[in-house]
Amino acid sequence: MYALLVTIYILFTFLIIKNTGEKRLLYLLLGVFMMPDNIYLINNSMLMGYMLYVCAFIASLVSHGELKQKKISNCPVYPQLMIVFISCLLIGFFDERMGVATGMWRSVQYFMKTFILFVFGWISLDGKNTDVGFKNRNIFEKLLPITIIITLYGLITAVTKTNPILDAVGLEDRFLFEDDESYRAFRVTGVNVSSSVYGLTCALFFMSCCFLTKKRNMLLYVALGLLFVNCFLSATRAAMIPFIIGLVLFIILNKGVGKRIKYIFITIISIFFISPILPQAVKDYSSQVVASIEDVVLPSGSGGEDFGGSSVEAREMQIAASMMYLKEKPLFGHGINYAKEVILKGDKHEELLGMESYLCFIGIELGLVYAVAIVIFFIACIVYFMKNRRYNRDYADIGAVFVVMYILFLIYAWVGDAWFIMMPILGYIMKTVYISKQRALMMLTKEK
Repeated sequence: MYALLVTIYILFTFLIIKNTGEKRLLYLLLGVFMMPDNIYLINNSMLMGYMLYVCAFIASLVSHGELKQKKISNCPVYPQLMIVFISCLLIGFFDERMGVATGMWRSVQYFMKTFILFVFGWISLDGKNTDVGFKNRNIFEKLLPITIIITLYGLITAVTKTNPILDAVGLEDRFLFEDDESYRAFRVTGVNVSSSVYGLTCALFFMSCCFLTKKRNMLLYVALGLLFVNCFLSATRAAMIPFIIGLVLFIILNKGVGKRIKYIFITIISIFFISPILPQAVKDYSSQVVASIEDVVLPSGSGGEDFGGSSVEAREMQIAASMMYLKEKPLFGHGINYAKEVILKGDKHEELLGMESYLCFIGIELGLVYAVAIVIFFIACIVYFMKNRRYNRDYADIGAVFVVMYILFLIYAWVGDAWFIMMPILGYIMKTVYISKQRALMMLTKEK
């Protein structure tokens, strides 16, 4: 099994290098969704996990002559991206544990795992051969059928309470909790090593494919249904709650989704009528999911304590503990990987409880300068989307909603490798809005 996974991993790497444009981005997203991130060709190198895909993407850009400053600098949030990059470099520069060169190289690698992925999404659309008016299939229509493979696998793991792929990469029974009698006794992760990242990915793909594709057929509805169900099978509230909030926000923002909302309501009503004949286990699971979400969001709830997992109080404890480290080095933090290399080795992590919030990493490793930089970036994204809604409303609204969802996710979830899905999609969506705007302005100029 492991040899087969390595073969597929290498295949995705080759396809990323070989292709260009949207097709290359498609293979990047599929490579992340269909492969666990702990496959290593060479340990402690760039040839491990999803970093190999990043290197392959950059190599492809270079080999096809696409890595040009002009293609990147016309991005509306390019200045904010540069601020984030400089703040990353400063973290490495002021990391006293190692030399300046090593520290700054770590910073570059960290940027490659996070914000450079936005550039990948942005640069994948050139506007020349792409019809933003949806007459051609967009990347989400191409992505949708293949999601069925992993989401069906997710359903199988939910039934069997085992995940052979994760077992094959050394994570035996990672998400099986036999002593837990709640719906969280087994968390579905597809092939991802994080239930929160898998849940968020299913949510992002569901919303992208539901609201940004025009082609309607049975395949679409099957894929959407599987993505929707798998998000909740992840049994991770830090993914489910942003998903629900994102759906509500998009419906509020975009009144032109009436038909698609109708399909959602028909699905919900159908589930209501079908529920009496569903197996008792399905009904119990669904009722527990609803109750656990209410337990977190309602004032009368316990903050999640009654249903296991990390509660709101636990998150607050983790964040408070990380802020103690922030006081020691407030501007640039203690340096990237300080938690793993110093705190965990020193067994000083009792109050951190797994650091299930990105705020913990900001407090311990990254510092306030980086925090301000990424806040500026995300605000700039929202402002751009909201200011340019008239040029492509669906994409602009979904872009703004995704930023809000991701900010909530960063605060409340183990972020893991969510960057590899969210940031390329966000860059792609912004480029689509940008192209729509350029075309509209060009038409206006011709009319004058």
